[in-house]
Amino acid sequence: MRERRSGRIINFSSGAALGSPGQPSYSAAKAGILAGDEITRLGDLVSPKWEDAELKILMSANEALPAVVLRDGKEYHVTLTPQAKGAEAIGNVGWLPYLPAVLDAITPGMPAEKSGLKAGDQIVAIDGKKLYLSNEFTKALQLTNGKPADLTIQRQGNTLHVQVTPVFSDIGDGAGKKWRIGAGFRSPMVVRQLPWDQALAESVDFNVNNSMLAFEVLGRILTRRMSPRALSGPVGITQMAGEAYRAGLPSLVTLAALISMQLAIFNILPIPVLDGGVILLLVIEAIIRHDLSLRVKERFVQVGLAILLLLVVVVTYFDIVKNLRPS
Repeated sequence: MRERRSGRIINFSSGAALGSPGQPSYSAAKAGILAGDEITRLGDLVSPKWEDAELKILMSANEALPAVVLRDGKEYHVTLTPQAKGAEAIGNVGWLPYLPAVLDAITPGMPAEKSGLKAGDQIVAIDGKKLYLSNEFTKALQLTNGKPADLTIQRQGNTLHVQVTPVFSDIGDGAGKKWRIGAGFRSPMVVRQLPWDQALAESVDFNVNNSMLAFEVLGRILTRRMSPRALSGPVGITQMAGEAYRAGLPSLVTLAALISMQLAIFNILPIPVLDGGVILLLVIEAIIRHDLSLRVKERFVQVGLAILLLLVVVVTYFDIVKNLRPS
């Protein structure tokens, strides 16, 4: 089983996602949330995982969400109002998940190996500046201009200080030269091997949650609490399929399963022509205790077909607009 969950406690790096100078600040910065803060409550979510918190934000554009922040053992109560951002007009508060800079591969003969760094070491600071994202280390390394950098390392529960002098070398793939120490970082993807019973339980939980999420999104769109631009039609699905294919077979299979589930949910909606519409007709006939006339059924099907065609046109239009005007 693969997952991107970071555990029950979430750390956020709000500064890394703020707008450029002169633009309005994002909600996380306005609320006083700092890099490294832990969100213990967000709306009705308690100790949320990153995916759950992110979905809550995405679906809550322009809605005030009460939140509780844990910082240095003290709780702070704040209010976040996600702003509608991007072509899909989904909520954004300007934060990123905590992705620790844990070393993976060490290149032989490079400064990292010479300084005694090992795979599994976590770089928590460079020259006294704390790191909350692995790519922050790469950016900070370029600012050293080849001068020795003091790295604060966490290794098996111990804190160490290591001096490393970067070298200016080619990073490969025709990307030019940069200051490097010869070390790579682990992927944030976590892989867990579960017994069959636990895997089945996780699968059921995943599908139930995603099914309920589909109904929630549909309800928010119908009540105008969420933009219909968040939906994806044939164009958007084709793009996602291409990205999933490039990401690998597991991602492609997961996407196919999610699309099948969404189609199944859509099919049971009480729209004429769909199975849900047929069920609606049967329920009506059961209530009135006689068959509806052929003319009524024909009009029912015609209306349903018109609704489906209109829906396809609208969703495809939004897909095209999102591509012509990317965020």
